[in-house]
Amino acid sequence: MAPIDATAGALLDGATISAMLYGVSCAQVVQYYLTFPGDSWRIKLMVATVWLMDTLQQGLLSHAAWFYASRKCASLTVPGCEYWAWSVLGEAIPSIIAISIVEGFYIMRIWHFGNRKSAMILILPAFIAPTFLFVNFANPSFFVGGEHFTIAEWFTCIAAASYAVTDIGIASMLCYYLYTSRHLVSATSKSMINNLINYAIATGLLTSIIMLTYLVTFVALAGDMIFLAVYFVGTKVYVNSLLAALNNRERLRSRHEYASHVEF
Repeated sequence: MAPIDATAGALLDGATISAMLYGVSCAQVVQYYLTFPGDSWRIKLMVATVWLMDTLQQGLLSHAAWFYASRKCASLTVPGCEYWAWSVLGEAIPSIIAISIVEGFYIMRIWHFGNRKSAMILILPAFIAPTFLFVNFANPSFFVGGEHFTIAEWFTCIAAASYAVTDIGIASMLCYYLYTSRHLVSATSKSMINNLINYAIATGLLTSIIMLTYLVTFVALAGDMIFLAVYFVGTKVYVNSLLAALNNRERLRSRHEYASHVEF
């Protein structure tokens, strides 16, 4: 039997960290609407949708943490803990939607850079991941544990790997196109492009590491809830990466204008 720290405790830890990151995302949403009132309605709608999904996810995972903690679920085989709480199943919907929107946004950036072929390639793993997860969580008898992997568990592994592949691909493509465009701009703009490359690498690696950690904990620690805690936090990281990318535009623009003034 797994210790409660690895089950209900891990889920509570994930919910707590997610709550803190949710506070960060709320602050970023406020900053976005105050700083960029002139953005197109599509971007504003995207931010509102992502924040709504983030809020819904936070409410559901808070209920899930309470559900398992109140039942002292030291193992998924304890009576009353054999099946996922409805909030765990429901939490997957806003999480998948939020992550898909974030990845879709970055893929569209690549599309606008002019290489539609690369963007189309990334659409495949970005589509596979949410599809497989939706199939899994649509099955209320989904069970983690046992001697052999079920089809649902294989689907979860494929989805996590697809998320990681998509994130690595997005970061690689963005870095490539930003780097190859450096010779077309001034020296001050090159500094801004270097900052964008560093940001793309950092966010791509972070989200990829989180999804790979989710995959490893799911496979190696079957029967525990540690993988769920990683997944909860991962959704918040995706949301905050998108909001940070949008909000950093003003800071990068200010630095670019200052550098141009000094150079002049």
